[in-house]
Amino acid sequence: MPDIDLDLVRCFVTVVESSGFTQASKRLHLTQSAITLKIKRLEDMLGQRLFVKTVPPPELTLEGEIVLGYAFRLLELNREMVTRVSKSNAMTTIRLGVIFPTLATWIEPFRGDMQKPPTWRRQYG
Repeated sequence: MPDIDLDLVRCFVTVVESSGFTQASKRLHLTQSAITLKIKRLEDMLGQRLFVKTVPPPELTLEGEIVLGYAFRLLELNREMVTRVSKSNAMTTIRLGVIFPTLATWIEPFRGDMQKPPTWRRQYG
């Protein structure tokens, strides 16, 4: 069983939310044929058609409705994971080439704007 590519899932959700392939292509900055190919790849991976072949706007099949529910959950979990992990390890490094006593005097007014005081580390060389 192949892993589902979140890019294909995101494309599928965008087609549904945009009520069509043309609007989805504009939102994703891709050609309409690229959107069609992504949806086809997702359908091939799942072995099911996700849209009924009708005139626009596209209508979801029963399987498409099921996939849409999972798609929202997958994308939300992806956002949650990225947000949580990226915040926990957020660190900014500032490198200045100055004499240390000068730096301490110069940076003091900015320290109040920081969430927590920086850890000072002298580096020579």
